[in-house]
Amino acid sequence: MCVCVQIALSCIHMAAVVLGKDVKGWFSELHVDLEKIQEVCKYIMGLYDIWRGFDEKKEMAGILAKMPKPKVQPSTQQQQQQQQQQQQQPQMQQQHN
Repeated sequence: MCVCVQIALSCIHMAAVVLGKDVKGWFSELHVDLEKIQEVCKYIMGLYDIWRGFDEKKEMAGILAKMPKPKVQPSTQQQQQQQQQQQQQPQMQQQHN
């Protein structure tokens, strides 16, 4: 069974439990492994527990600091300007000598 289907069925199962609905018959007609669905429910609930204690303002600065920074390639216009500046520097030095 596709993982996305397992996640969807797990969400339906959790909603049924919260609403007090008996969906065991419905799940049995689907020929679904309820143990697997309950396992996915535990993972989802664990994720919600982590999110509940996650303070974005405190945590994100540290996470972003650990991320590698992209190396930005200068645009062709910037490269041309740099080349012009490099060419002008020897000319200026010759004029001062």
